[in-house]
Amino acid sequence: MILVTSNKLGQGESALGSDLMEMFLVKLAGGEVLPQSMIFVNSGVFLVCEGSAALSELMELERRNVRIFSCDKSLIFYGLEEKLCVGRAIRTFTMVNYLTSATKVLTLG
Repeated sequence: MILVTSNKLGQGESALGSDLMEMFLVKLAGGEVLPQSMIFVNSGVFLVCEGSAALSELMELERRNVRIFSCDKSLIFYGLEEKLCVGRAIRTFTMVNYLTSATKVLTLG
């Protein structure tokens, strides 16, 4: 399971963080080892919505059977409910269940 908490990877320069996150998703989508699922929260939901530079990679991951989920509260907070392009929105209760039942969780943000 990968938990994506931001649309940027790491702290520091914003443009660099955006590039690093996009490159991570490019390499993940083209890799042999894939997570079972990914959950996007807070500003991470921008990655799964209209206008994201990472949409094609995330769609490829979904095509390769990676389950893509987005926090419904985050989508609502940022006004993105109608702009979700890949995966599906889930409630906090469901997100907690997925995270606590995962064998391993990698957090990116």
